[in-house]
Amino acid sequence: MSSVTDRRGVLSAQRRRDRLVRGRPRLLFLTPAVVLVGLLALLPFALTVGRSFLDDAVVDPSFAGLSSYARLVTDPVIVRLMTLAEIPQLCSPKFPSLGRSVA
Repeated sequence: MSSVTDRRGVLSAQRRRDRLVRGRPRLLFLTPAVVLVGLLALLPFALTVGRSFLDDAVVDPSFAGLSSYARLVTDPVIVRLMTLAEIPQLCSPKFPSLGRSVA
């Protein structure tokens, strides 16, 4: 089928419609994969973020807001553990100059 164009070289409406119909099966095959990735990756992420704003109660948790994050930043044990976790990263071969200054 040859494309029907006017003097300016613009494709006719029938040709544009044919192009859209030809691309439709690709979208139909891609849709289940996109939905599956959304359910298996994004849903647990969203539920985890939502759960992070609740308190630690297993049964009937209540809204705690940002208090869990404030406790995380101000707890001296956790702050010390985060500091200790950074030292091996700074001593790695990626950052040789930083490793010498820390060690």
